[in-house]
Amino acid sequence: MDVERVEVLRGPQGTLYGRDATGGVVNIIMVQPKDIFESQAKVQIGSYDARSYQAVVNVPVNSKLAFRVSGSLDKTDSHYTGYDWGKQETKAARLKAQWKPSEDITLSAGGEYNLEKQIGGGFILIPSANLSSNDPWHYTPSSTPMGVGGINMVTTCNYNMNLNWKIKDLTVLTVIPTYQTVSYESISSGSQSQSPGGFPESKQYTLETRFANPADSKVTWTVGGYMLKSKSSETSAALSNLREGVNFIYPERPNKSYAIFGQTTYPFTESLRVVAGGRYNKDNKAMKYRIITCDADLNILSQAGFLDAGKTDSKPTFKVGLEYDVAKNSMAYLQASSGYKSDGVSQAPDNASLDASGHLVQTGMNYKAETSLAYELGSKNRFMDGRLQVNGDIYLTAYKNMQVQTQIPLAIVGTTDVQYLMGVANAGPSNIYGAELETTWLLAENDLLTINMSSDNGKYHDLMLTSKGGGPTLTIYEKFNVDGQTMAHISKFNMNIDYSHTFEIGEYGTLVPSLDIKYKTKSYNTVEVSVAGAEVPAYHMSNFYLNWASPKGMWKANAYVKNIENKAIANMAFPANGPGMGKDSVTLSAPRTYGASLSIKY
Repeated sequence: MDVERVEVLRGPQGTLYGRDATGGVVNIIMVQPKDIFESQAKVQIGSYDARSYQAVVNVPVNSKLAFRVSGSLDKTDSHYTGYDWGKQETKAARLKAQWKPSEDITLSAGGEYNLEKQIGGGFILIPSANLSSNDPWHYTPSSTPMGVGGINMVTTCNYNMNLNWKIKDLTVLTVIPTYQTVSYESISSGSQSQSPGGFPESKQYTLETRFANPADSKVTWTVGGYMLKSKSSETSAALSNLREGVNFIYPERPNKSYAIFGQTTYPFTESLRVVAGGRYNKDNKAMKYRIITCDADLNILSQAGFLDAGKTDSKPTFKVGLEYDVAKNSMAYLQASSGYKSDGVSQAPDNASLDASGHLVQTGMNYKAETSLAYELGSKNRFMDGRLQVNGDIYLTAYKNMQVQTQIPLAIVGTTDVQYLMGVANAGPSNIYGAELETTWLLAENDLLTINMSSDNGKYHDLMLTSKGGGPTLTIYEKFNVDGQTMAHISKFNMNIDYSHTFEIGEYGTLVPSLDIKYKTKSYNTVEVSVAGAEVPAYHMSNFYLNWASPKGMWKANAYVKNIENKAIANMAFPANGPGMGKDSVTLSAPRTYGASLSIKY
């Protein structure tokens, strides 16, 4: 809503953006308050009774103070016929204020409210056998539909401030404090409960302070510090809302993170520059929890005492590279950068043993921090007076303790039963390498062609998975190594082609039809490749858009058809002994959808 631009930074960004940026960063930049009055509104309708409404108003009070208010409402029915699970509704509102008391000081502040409702939890499971049917999205369950996550309502409130102060011509001080609250209201999903019935909530504080010299300086640099404090807790840890099956109660999960960072770009010559930066992170994650098991009549079968788990870790990350201007519009670069994804405590412990009565007992499971080191050689170029842009690169990213989402057995404490839930395991040293080529070509004044191609390769090494052997005994905890297995979501060839043509229709404005086609070779959507639906065959998928704009851009209209082929792609597969109803199951991509929108800007 009210987005100005989206920035995609690929590769580890641990220097400036910190932990968990091992693969890259997506920055969504919102439109800031302006010193002119403007308003805009948009209405969109589509298949599955999709409806979307957006409105924005920008009000300048005077030359120094301005406010910007935006709001949206989005609704859609379920893509699955046979039941309503997956029906969604989202409401959002944002208020931003900007004050410029002088040419050197800008102070922005804002708040945002977001409410998401969904019937049936975080994602919907369909039997993997449906992939071969004529209508994979149709499923009439004999009992409660399969759903995982149990999240029915998520409420997010975010408050932020941004101070930019240009101190003479020496430096620019930026201070960014934020405060965010997130609350989850859970429901039962299928035959199992993912929540104890209390309503989990989390609070997070962050503060970033940095100094940077002016952007037009010969040598540019940035230094700063960062702090994060968060705490997740149950609003009620009482036993009044227990459900059949496994109940988790988390009285609190405090996390802390601190970092200092810096980065500089230094020109050796007019054509050669060196980029260097570093960051030091210190993180602490902890968890206090208990597990309670109930039968169908909500009688407590077992209740483990409160368990504590946690870990403190610190990691340095760095970036170093060379940039060389080969020609006026051509640049080559070589860089190495590192990333860091912090450690944590898995929801589903796998550390089990038998007590004197032959029942299962267990303690919490820690997973290790993931680190990555990426090497990249590339070039960015513009030819034909800027009409042709060609960017290419080759890369290698080496991982240590790669964090892999997998099925982990949960011993139902005090019984001989075992249940599988999603957890995190660490792989040994593993590499991903590949090449990319991106071209954008203005074929003629009104014809634009974009072709992006990539090839990726990656295999797990020394990754221990839990055996899916049968029986409620400890043999179910036996491990097996999947060394050499292709990584999830890795395909050897990907290609995206996008073509658009602009029709000038005089006093009626412009009409721009565009078609984009995506092709992807075979891949796996999970590390458990033997599960039905885990292998995603090669496929292509097409989208068509038709955009109209009035001569001055006051009115705009859009029509679209997405997934023209109506292909069902399995996003993730789950084994029969994981979430679901005793059968291998998958989550599906959206079917063919279509719609149209109309917007006005004044």
